Amino acid sequence: MADLRVLLAPIGSRVLGDVVEHLLDGKDDVDFVGTCRERGEIELMVRRTKADVVMVGMGEDEVPPLCADLLGRFPKLTVIGLANDGRRAFFAADDIGADDLMATVVAAKGNAR
Repeated sequence: MADLRVLLAPIGSRVLGDVVEHLLDGKDDVDFVGTCRERGEIELMVRRTKADVVMVGMGEDEVPPLCADLLGRFPKLTVIGLANDGRRAFFAADDIGADDLMATVVAAKGNAR
């Protein structure tokens, strides 16, 4: 199976971004393809890197409109949003299949307390 290509977009703090980058960089099946310093460059970087996943920051209780925009332009893309404190996340994808849905449910179950 090919490596999962992950692009890191601006998220909360620089420290949180560094932690996420370090976590991704240490995985054998993940190809960390880059970091966007500004939201305005995300679309270009997705095209350039052929990212499968974009991790992006979100406010306290908001899902950025950017997510819908990205999914509209890149239907196979998965967007993972991280809250500024790094304790909450959301998952957004378009055109997912049953296997993808079940994998997400199983992953979510692992985080249930």
